Amino acid sequence: MVEAIKPLEDEVCELIARVMHYHGRIEASDTLISCGVSSADIALLVNELEEYFGVSLSQCSILPETPVGSICDEIQNLLSPF
Repeated sequence: MVEAIKPLEDEVCELIARVMHYHGRIEASDTLISCGVSSADIALLVNELEEYFGVSLSQCSILPETPVGSICDEIQNLLSPF
């Protein structure tokens, strides 16, 4: 079992849920209820975002004013403990 990462702020939790639900990986409602995102889920989300938007996390800093940049910022914040 994967250890859950620190509890997320509501808006970050909703972002994770919306994006992952959009990709059909999880049920958004389940994520919002538990709001404990595992490192495996985040890794999956990062991969999905990189494929979907065609951007890697290393490129995030050049997109600060776009929705992609905003998502990247949130993902980088989530991954910062690692």
